[in-house]
Amino acid sequence: ISYSELPKAYDGIFGLSGSLKDLSESERNVLSYYKVHKRSYYPSFFGYSKLKFDTNKDFIIKNCKKDWFDSIVTHTRKTIAEHRSVLIFFASEELLEEFFKSYSGDLGVVSFIITQNWTFDGESKKTYSDCDVNRLIKDGYAGQHGKVTLLTKEFGRGVDFQAEATVNEKGGMHVIQTFFSMNVQEETQIKGRTARKDEPGSYELVLCREHLQEFALGVPPQLHNWEI
Repeated sequence: ISYSELPKAYDGIFGLSGSLKDLSESERNVLSYYKVHKRSYYPSFFGYSKLKFDTNKDFIIKNCKKDWFDSIVTHTRKTIAEHRSVLIFFASEELLEEFFKSYSGDLGVVSFIITQNWTFDGESKKTYSDCDVNRLIKDGYAGQHGKVTLLTKEFGRGVDFQAEATVNEKGGMHVIQTFFSMNVQEETQIKGRTARKDEPGSYELVLCREHLQEFALGVPPQLHNWEI
């Protein structure tokens, strides 16, 4: 029997998602396939979100890769100087490695790394294991003040990063997304890695114009000369 057919053996299917309003067409089709037709939206148990994100100030497009990397470094250094921690999400392992090899030394701290294939805990590179990742997301590592973690986008979903008290007192963990999400649900999930469970946090998008053009996304006319 196929695992995909197992849900059909049950009279009821219940699920929980923090991004139900942002489901893609394919995800809605899956719900229809399993005859899941009722949806309920509930406010958070913790009340309003304490996420800081200004769509005008925290959305940046740089013209070339060098300026893009430089901007990521500048924004990261500013945040860790405030005794906070930073999570930087990349679209691919290749871009993450390029940034790490060429620019991580400019951050002023040793970065942690989490990808689907390997991790780096500041001392040694290891083949991926759930045990190592679970250790890195604790407050003694990624959530500790002055720490920077580089991650591929896959870890922007379902990972509960834990920030130490000092970080939350200074504004919480800061998330930098370095690519444009074709699926709004992905962006929502990445934002959700900070400001969790009544904690503070902040988020920003730092994009490269060259990447937008490569994906044939173009840039809206009003942003053609936008370079901060």
